[in-house]
Amino acid sequence: MTHTTSAVPVVTVPATAGVVGMGNQFGIVARYVNFFAGEATFASEGQNVGFDRRVRVPLGQLYVFPDGVIDNLGHNEIYYGGEILYISKDKQDRNRKIHKLNQYGAQYVVSGQRTLPGISMADTDVATAQMRLTIEIHQPRLLLEMYPDRKNADLQDLVDRVIGNYVNETVWSVNPGRYIEQLVNAVNPVLDGNGIRIVVSNIALTRTMPRQVDEIIKECRLAEHRLVDKMDGGRFQNIYDITLNQSRIDVLKRDVTVTQLEPGEDPRHSLLDEGDITEFVNGVTLAGRLPGEVFFELLRHKIKAAGVNQTKLERFVGYFAGPQSRLFVNQMLAGATPTDMDFSLSVLQYSFI
Repeated sequence: MTHTTSAVPVVTVPATAGVVGMGNQFGIVARYVNFFAGEATFASEGQNVGFDRRVRVPLGQLYVFPDGVIDNLGHNEIYYGGEILYISKDKQDRNRKIHKLNQYGAQYVVSGQRTLPGISMADTDVATAQMRLTIEIHQPRLLLEMYPDRKNADLQDLVDRVIGNYVNETVWSVNPGRYIEQLVNAVNPVLDGNGIRIVVSNIALTRTMPRQVDEIIKECRLAEHRLVDKMDGGRFQNIYDITLNQSRIDVLKRDVTVTQLEPGEDPRHSLLDEGDITEFVNGVTLAGRLPGEVFFELLRHKIKAAGVNQTKLERFVGYFAGPQSRLFVNQMLAGATPTDMDFSLSVLQYSFI
């Protein structure tokens, strides 16, 4: 989702300027703001052509004429880059004012990093994100009315505040496309009231995750594969069938329960109940599910379940999935706050997509 609209420099925000964002984890690191390019008259623009004077609007700019200029559609005052208009050489016309605006007047780079609770094993295991935003003039007349002093600094303050309010660390815990959609839907209505808006086609978002995220995803896929092999003996097909699924549930109830028990332990105290196994079997037999996704949903449910037996859950996950998933369970149940737990589970959930 990238598209170049204007070659303008993006300058780094000095550290003393104060980066906008949530705890400086995700905020503005560079910006370029220059909507108001100045004023001119017809006398200082263009060239004489016969009995008229021709004005060509430079690419990337908008010319707004406050009075007297009407195009062939009857619309006056606004002309875009590349358009040409003619006026008479009369003194009255030559002295008419022109407001010169840069159509793509702002470029922002928003960036940050953070560790993921229960996933990052060191301070260097961080999730990173960087987003580039281009902001264009949407309604030139409204922009001029809202900012009669023509100060770019006033618009910069506005955009800084809006980005500070709406750009945040949920960038790591939701699907990237959904995050961009939510951001545009929140920000553009505010900017629209000032005559500007984010150019949706020019948003570029890149994210990276700690290697542990990929390892947990792989282990969930392995665990799901192992459970499917138990219930179908390697002959599994993604076909939902009530009768067949019941036999699969019965097999998993028997085999999975045994693997969860210590010698001499009562089978009634196993980790997974019939509801857990039923949800798993029905989930993996539905077409369209991503590999490992259904097992992760089972894991998420057990992590958040009240009174879950941590020792049994770690043993179950370690047996079917692997050491990274087992360590994640340990960290989540060893004192993670509900907010941290939900955040890291969301990061993993959307990493399957």
